[in-house]
Amino acid sequence: MLLTIFLAVLTCLSWGAMDFLSKLASKKFDDPIRLLIFVMLFEVIWSFILVLAIPPKHIDLSLFSIASFAILVIFGAAGLIFFFKSLSLEKVSIVSPISSSSVAITVLISILFFGEVVSVFQGFAIFLIFLGIILVSLDKNEKFNLKSKGVLFAVISMFLFGIAVAFMKSAVLASSPEFTQFVLRFFRFLIVFAYFSSYSFSKPLFSKSSIKLLPLIVAISILDVLGLLALTYALSVGVVSLINPIAYSSPIITVLLAFFILKERPYFVNWIGIAAVILGAILISI
Repeated sequence: MLLTIFLAVLTCLSWGAMDFLSKLASKKFDDPIRLLIFVMLFEVIWSFILVLAIPPKHIDLSLFSIASFAILVIFGAAGLIFFFKSLSLEKVSIVSPISSSSVAITVLISILFFGEVVSVFQGFAIFLIFLGIILVSLDKNEKFNLKSKGVLFAVISMFLFGIAVAFMKSAVLASSPEFTQFVLRFFRFLIVFAYFSSYSFSKPLFSKSSIKLLPLIVAISILDVLGLLALTYALSVGVVSLINPIAYSSPIITVLLAFFILKERPYFVNWIGIAAVILGAILISI
């Protein structure tokens, strides 16, 4: 029990700090996708080392497993692109809770396509999440901030991540967690790199500023891999109803770091929305 709680808390702290550091780094890059490429490159390296250390015992190459991997790769890569773009445009204390609400989309997809039944409790949690997103999107005059591309991109990333995660279980069962993580990160990296090259072919990938930020980039990549690894092992030894509420509360860490270090001050109505989104994401995971 203590090991399960420790791993769940480690996931929460890792992902909460990762979003915060990603915001710090995005402020120093001229293009958030350039930052994403560097982060993903190191994540591929760490994941490959894990596969070498813990080789997979089986690999399922069935059509359904391959299709699940493809959905995870494509929608996950697109979600990352919109998430990092939103970080460069909007407060991380607003972006992180919205993006982390992807669990609501995953539940809805599970109901529509996999025949799962949602409880009244989960239905209320989904309502809280979408109500929170509306409140987060309001400006100080309590009107929709239609000019905020950051909020729009965060909502798009939420939907994309939600679709991807709905097929995570099938992909994980196809092989070991370490191998699954490596394959996903490798092909997502290729997609993001191809996207970056499509509009920035003539620009060099490396620059003096990016090299100076390597320690920060490495820290972001390690926190992401560590968080997912801790969550994977927590789920293998503990119960989901205990682990997920702790893991999905990571935006609380992000919001607190942004409040005290970045001095981010969302409007009062945004605070209510942030609280609703985080509470909904926790409740839906119970």
